[in-house]
Parts: sequence; structure tokens; C-alpha cells
Amino acid sequence: MNSGRDLFGGIRAQRMPVTWALIGLLALTLVASLGRVDGLMLALALKSPGLSEPWTYLTYPFSCAGPGEYVSFVFAGIWLWSMGQMLEGEIGSGAYLGLFLAGAAIEAVAVVIGGSLQGMKGGVFDGPWLPITAVTVVCASRYPNTMIQLFGVIPIAMKWVGWFSAGLILFYYGGVALAAGIAGTAALGLFYAYGVYGGTGSLPFVGKAAESKMLKKTERLSAEYYNDVQRRAKEREERERLKRLFESSSSDEDER
Repeated sequence: MNSGRDLFGGIRAQRMPVTWALIGLLALTLVASLGRVDGLMLALALKSPGLSEPWTYLTYPFSCAGPGEYVSFVFAGIWLWSMGQMLEGEIGSGAYLGLFLAGAAIEAVAVVIGGSLQGMKGGVFDGPWLPITAVTVVCASRYPNTMIQLFGVIPIAMKWVGWFSAGLILFYYGGVALAAGIAGTAALGLFYAYGVYGGTGSLPFVGKAAESKMLKKTERLSAEYYNDVQRRAKEREERERLKRLFESSSSDEDER
């Protein structure tokens, strides 16, 4: 029982419960796909254009097509954990969940529309990389010069990770239909803008709520720090007063 409380207490202490929940769902997807529940995986997947099943624009990240995607899901979980460490604690768990879901929906809509303009029909979307790429672009635009260890080995600035991620969307989906790759990459511009301006109230993306939360926390910490400084100053003055009083008393006794 204690180990369970320690586990969930540690997750809360890291301020990334949504990240852990998403990783847990990816793990469950992977385990379920090992059980060959093809019907469930197909039900969660987005079948372009998906108009008869609009909910699949949010569920396709948790659909795994089969053994060919197992390694991809493992890397997706590791990558999501890295981005969650950087972002969720800052913008808040609710905003982070909204960002992930918006990334899934907006990117899928862009790719589907782009593909349809080039005559792509009947495509099936699954896997979490579209929303993870959106989250990555937000991180890259907020912390462009932050150095990370890519896959724990290669030191690289986040801005280049963002460009690399956008390039993967362009070439992967562009290999199927060029317009789909271009549309998906262009849609990442929305997430770049959120990364730059989000939290200032400039965009209606729960940025103002996140900013208000951060400001309140900053004000509270500043007030606590000021009060602590004032308390320590008063304690120091009291010690000095008592010291002078003691020294004065000692001098009077010596004179006598």
C-alpha cells in the first residue's frame, strides 16, 4: 500500500499527471494490440475522412496497427515523457491535455483535407505522433535554445528538434500525398504561435488561465519571500538590541 502511495505521490510531485496518464494509455494500447484485438484498434483509428465517426479524430493516437508499430509506440512514450517534463508543469495539466487533444484533431484535419485535395481517399490514421509533434513544436518555440539529450545521447537545441519534427510530418505524409504533408506541416504553425504567445492571453488557447495561475503563484511566492526577509530582519534587530543591552549592563557592573 505504501509503495502505491509513494508511486502516485511521486507522479503528482513531478507535476505531470496528464503526461503519465497519456503514457499509460499508450502502454495499454500496446498491450491490447499484442492481444490481437484488431476490431478495437480499427474502431479507434481514424478512417479518412472520418465524417461518420468524428470522435476518431481524438482516439486515433491510441490505435496501434500491429507489430510494425510496437517500437514506435515505445519511443513515443519516452518522447512524450521528455516533453511533458518541460511543458506540463508550466502551462498546467488541463492546458497540456487540451494541447495534446488539439494537436491530434487539428493535425488530422489538416492532413485529411490536404490529402483529399490531391485525391487521397480511404486512408487510416493511427498512432500518437501527430499530437506529440504538435507538443514538441510548442516546446521548441517556448524553449528554442534549451539543450536536451536526444534519445539520451545526442545533445541538441530544442529549436532544431522542432524543425526536425516538422520535417518528419512533411516527408512522411508527403510521401503519401504531397498536399497532405504540406497541410500537416503548415498546421504546426498554430502550435508554434501558441508556444510563442500562449500564456499571455494573446491566443484563446487557455493561455490566459495558465498565465493567471502562474502570476498568482509568483505573487504568492514573492509575498512569502518578502515576509520571510522582514521576519529575519526583525529577528536580527532584536538580537542586536539584546546584545547592546547586555553589553551596557556589563559595562555598568564593571564601573561599579
